[in-house]
Amino acid sequence: MLERLLILLALAGVVLAGVQVARAVARRRTAAAIGELVPEDLRSRLPSGRAAMVYFYGPNCATCADQAHVLGNLAEEQRVAIVPVDATVERYLAGALGALTVPSTALLDGSGRVRHVNVGYHPKAILARQLAGL
Repeated sequence: MLERLLILLALAGVVLAGVQVARAVARRRTAAAIGELVPEDLRSRLPSGRAAMVYFYGPNCATCADQAHVLGNLAEEQRVAIVPVDATVERYLAGALGALTVPSTALLDGSGRVRHVNVGYHPKAILARQLAGL
């Protein structure tokens, strides 16, 4: 009985360590995108000299519809351009901006530099606060 408990504890420790490593890698990838210019093929879709939010979504993502609704409201209120990108089609762009899952958003300044990367769903208040900081 004690052996089984020790095996279970060891397995739980391995899983926990794996989760921590995955989180560290995710933080490093999103941090690496901050301050970088977006790739040219995406830059050509951005409004000139204005902040924009790149929205990474997937066709089978249920949470993406909720995030799209929030972004639609934000676009109306803050007059920010929303640039939708299907992450399943344009994986290169998602990887370049640190979007490790869908939905994800990347806030860009008027020069096309990444200022914030949000992995997963984020409420309007957080996104609006990030926009205000530009």
